[in-house]
Amino acid sequence: MGASEGARVDVLVVGAGPAGLVLACELARRGTAVRVVDRLTEPTEESRAILVHARSLEMMQRIGTVDALVASGMAATAAEFHADGGVLGRVPLDTVDSPFPFSVSTAQTETERVLTERLAELGVTIERGAEFVALEQNDDEVRSTLRHPDGHEETCTSSYVVGTDGSHSTVRHQVGAKLEGSFKGRRFLLGDVEGDYDLDRDAFHTFVSVDAGPLLVFPMAGSRVRVIAMLEDGDEASTLEHVQAVCDRRAHGMRLDPRTG
Repeated sequence: MGASEGARVDVLVVGAGPAGLVLACELARRGTAVRVVDRLTEPTEESRAILVHARSLEMMQRIGTVDALVASGMAATAAEFHADGGVLGRVPLDTVDSPFPFSVSTAQTETERVLTERLAELGVTIERGAEFVALEQNDDEVRSTLRHPDGHEETCTSSYVVGTDGSHSTVRHQVGAKLEGSFKGRRFLLGDVEGDYDLDRDAFHTFVSVDAGPLLVFPMAGSRVRVIAMLEDGDEASTLEHVQAVCDRRAHGMRLDPRTG
């Protein structure tokens, strides 16, 4: 059975992460016919990226989402550097020439929620479970094959296709491009946990020492905190107990809640 024909749109956006959602909002608010598909049947539950900086907040203001986004997280106006139990220095972030002289730490799930709600207000619904599998293009249009959860395939005709479908992008593969660069070498621990600590909550924190790798701490909403640490050779798998041990060694006084979900 051949693929059915879907309605033509100006732009097909493949991938409903923050990049795809921001693009779709910008297009929709300008009256561009846009369609958004994502192969995941549900939004991700992983925190993933958490920082939204001043220039991105300005963009969110144009879209109409900045107030909701700021309310979802913590605003940081400085970055502090620590060693030997003291503060080495504090770098201000509020000197940037912007209406939003700060950075917001919020889970990517919150960023996606805010953008999805705004996109719905603009009349666009994310088509989840719709997988982009192939494309054909000429000088005038792109014909994309979409596979739906029931196995049915559809041809979507558009003027443009935008691939915001991640590092293993099917769109990138279809056009013969590849993601440049790679990372090999050090391993890092990353965890979003509940914690009790005396650090300034209006700052990001970096702990350095001569006998261990760096530890980064990003306060989030409530008692939530993101911890990132460079692991030493031979470090065990990351459990909450291991994260606590790393914090004990590099950032004394931070206590993690064992009820962290």
